[in-house]
Amino acid sequence: MVTVHCHGFPSFHGAETAPASSNFYFSKEKLWSFQQSWFSWLHYSETDDAAFCFICIKADKAGKLKSGTKDQAFIRRGFTNWKDGPESFRRHEESKCHKEAHEMIVTIPKTVGNFY
Repeated sequence: MVTVHCHGFPSFHGAETAPASSNFYFSKEKLWSFQQSWFSWLHYSETDDAAFCFICIKADKAGKLKSGTKDQAFIRRGFTNWKDGPESFRRHEESKCHKEAHEMIVTIPKTVGNFY
């Protein structure tokens, strides 16, 4: 469960990795279903009826995203345009924002960790 807390960021309750969830429905009307394994970075908030990018939120909270690349729909507002969901999720995954966040939060720590 994701809840929106401090400074408008969704809170994953201090999780270092993306919260686990399996299949879930997008939208309260349950018209759109989704398997998290398709996009492991994407997390749905039932409270907000919105999807968020865990990696981008974590990078933004850490001050590692340039302001010009931030995709607010996946970081603060939450994504809610369900009819365009799968295509929008793919576009976000290929976006400068997501790639930059992934590099800062996933790739670099793994690479640097190999030197110690």
